[in-house]
Amino acid sequence: MTRFEGRIAGFGTGAGPRIVVGMWERSPFGRFADVMVESDGGHRLLLAPSEAVAEYVSSTYTFDEVRVVEVRFGRVRDHTAGVGGARSDDAGGGGAGGGGGAGGAAGDGSGTGDSAGTGGSADAGGAGASAGSDPARRIRVSAGPLDATLQIGGPTAIGRLLRSVPRALALRPVWLQAIDPLAGMLVPGARTSGSAGGSRREFYGVTQARAITAVDAAWEGSALGGMQRLEPPVTFGFGSAPAAPTLVDIVTSIRERP
Repeated sequence: MTRFEGRIAGFGTGAGPRIVVGMWERSPFGRFADVMVESDGGHRLLLAPSEAVAEYVSSTYTFDEVRVVEVRFGRVRDHTAGVGGARSDDAGGGGAGGGGGAGGAAGDGSGTGDSAGTGGSADAGGAGASAGSDPARRIRVSAGPLDATLQIGGPTAIGRLLRSVPRALALRPVWLQAIDPLAGMLVPGARTSGSAGGSRREFYGVTQARAITAVDAAWEGSALGGMQRLEPPVTFGFGSAPAAPTLVDIVTSIRERP
């Protein structure tokens, strides 16, 4: 079983593109970030920080185009700045030549992310555990043509419900396979179990969910418009992120072979 532990943010934009950002703190490839983008016309693009990330993620999900680009992200310290002006003290680089994985680093809230060289990334401190104590916390993501700042709020209704599920149970594949039909009823488009390509099986163990309250994003310097719901659902894999813009704490487990 291969495991990736971190966070995923999903949101729509006024200009049309729907965006999913993966941030993995622990994985077989270290700490890193990637971005999946689906246009309003259905074109699916992966922005990956290394060839290794690109190969692994594109073998797990479906894309029409894959680009290896620099990926940087981190907590925004200057709350007065938006895209193009935000200062991210924690930001790290992910270049085209280093190690990689299927997502991006997510910090422990300390705000002391490590700087990384090619193919790495830094702590997105505060995006997860500490966001509950500071609803105004923001995250800056830069990946090739994309530059976005996300404002993170408090737990969603589903996030509060998830608190009642013991973590050990919430991450068990047998549990995630059993509740998969219920997940889709509670959060349309969401799945907790499905195909990861070939004979592999993937399990999504979500332990917390927080609202994304605002997004300031640009693509190649042009504003993407205000934050929108992630509708229609993205089609990279067997399930979509929630329609309401959300940051989730998640452990993704992939059973490589039966």
